Amino acid sequence: MPRTLLLTLLLCSVTAAQEGRPAGVKAINRAAELIREGRPREAREVLEGARGTIPGKELWAWWGYLAMASDDLRDLPAARAAYRESMRIQEDSWFRVPAACHRFWEGDAAEAGRLLKGGEDPQDADLARRLRLALRGPFTGGAGREARSPGGRWRVVADLDDAGGKRQRAIASLLEDFSKEILERLGIPAERWPAGHVATVFIVRDAETWATFARDWSGGAPRANQHGFYDPNVRALLMTTEGKDDLDPDATDTLLHEAWHQIFDLLSRERPLWLNEGLAEYCGKARPAAGGGLVWGGDGADGSRVTRRERLREHLAGGTAIPLPDFVRLDDAAWGKLDPALAYAQAWSLAHHALEGSDRELREAFRGLVQDLAAGKSWSEASEARIPRRRALGWEPGWGAAFRK
Repeated sequence: MPRTLLLTLLLCSVTAAQEGRPAGVKAINRAAELIREGRPREAREVLEGARGTIPGKELWAWWGYLAMASDDLRDLPAARAAYRESMRIQEDSWFRVPAACHRFWEGDAAEAGRLLKGGEDPQDADLARRLRLALRGPFTGGAGREARSPGGRWRVVADLDDAGGKRQRAIASLLEDFSKEILERLGIPAERWPAGHVATVFIVRDAETWATFARDWSGGAPRANQHGFYDPNVRALLMTTEGKDDLDPDATDTLLHEAWHQIFDLLSRERPLWLNEGLAEYCGKARPAAGGGLVWGGDGADGSRVTRRERLREHLAGGTAIPLPDFVRLDDAAWGKLDPALAYAQAWSLAHHALEGSDRELREAFRGLVQDLAAGKSWSEASEARIPRRRALGWEPGWGAAFRK
């Protein structure tokens, strides 16, 4: 090691020690612990505080954990750059598969595939398997066609029976409009979409192809939602049109519902299920407008099924709806124990009432909740500031009255 570099490392280590900050390998180990504990902001601060104290042979790990912390903070451009640096220094490491994922998300399938050829850490085997499936796609023999949205944010790969790819392009454009409009409705700047990130959507018409792809993706396990799902690990959306060459209302619902999950995952690591599913249900009821853009605020009523509104009305009449102050405090474990019909109906109703109703205070609190999460605040910080119990009590009468009609 050159004498000047050694002297710099020693001086940085002394400074860090004097300030009570971990330095060198200790900083890397501490950051790894903080990431495992779900404290990425602190992890990144530890790593940045140790900058300049890391021995050259350990820099690959410093960059790798900096990438992990940045990803958890949804600073995806910073994560991407840090993974590149980690791979440049030492490609054969346990950061290889996450680094390959980031290459896939920026649209560099060739480099993602090259990284995967080097093998993976056993704990990343399932992620690597799914990423390989995403790189291969569900189609063989040229059945699938790819289209990009006008702004480049969305990539749609589908086997819809359209030689010119017109339907694929229309769906990609719909998703571009959808992502812009839902962010605007929530008061989130369009710039919060990570620069360079390309969201992938697989749409499968052929029933046999869909059955095989969904089964392979899930490792052979049956899925609760057979129409479509979003995988937050690979950040890809998979769905079927069930043999149709275009999106019917049910397929549109699935597409926009799951696309919201895709968007929210890009905005925040913490996504409480009642909020995430409520907004997904709200988004799923939007429909393409004749002149472009979307029509919002529907409830999916077409006479073919019991709607979320009708289901909630039954629970309100029977006294079995969950009090609003309790509902907005549900953790994910408690959500999972609820009757799904009630849980989804009440979650949809709150998102719908907040964004379509006349209660301005509720609207600003609801929007502020998502804005805070997108800005990197923790759920505890955001919820305590935006939806304290006393405020939720004040919203309950208006919310109940709106859905008892």
